[in-house]
Amino acid sequence: GFQSYLRQYPQTSLAPDALYYLGDCYAAQGKADRALAEWNTLLHTFPQSDKAVPARLRRANLLVEQGQESDAILLLQELLQVAPGSPEAQQAQARLKELTTGQ
Repeated sequence: GFQSYLRQYPQTSLAPDALYYLGDCYAAQGKADRALAEWNTLLHTFPQSDKAVPARLRRANLLVEQGQESDAILLLQELLQVAPGSPEAQQAQARLKELTTGQ
C-alpha cells in the first residue's frame, strides 16, 4: 500500500499523494495522531506539492475534532496566506468564522 510505496520511493513525485491518502486512511480508521503525522510530513517535506494545501485543511479540521482549536486556527490562517484564492481557502475562511465567532 501507501506505506510500502513511501519506503521504496520516498522522494518521487507521487510521494506527496501517498502521504496525503495515507493520512486519509488513518483518519478514517480513527487514528488521528497518525493521520496528523502523515499530513505534517507532507507539509514539511513537500510544501510546494499540490496536496499541501488540501492536507493543511484536513489537518486543521482534524485538529478541531481533537479539541485543538487554537492550533487549527493557526493552520487555517496559514492556509489563507499561502493559498488565498484556492477552493480550500474558502472552506478555511468559513471554518475560521465558525471557530472564532461560534457561527
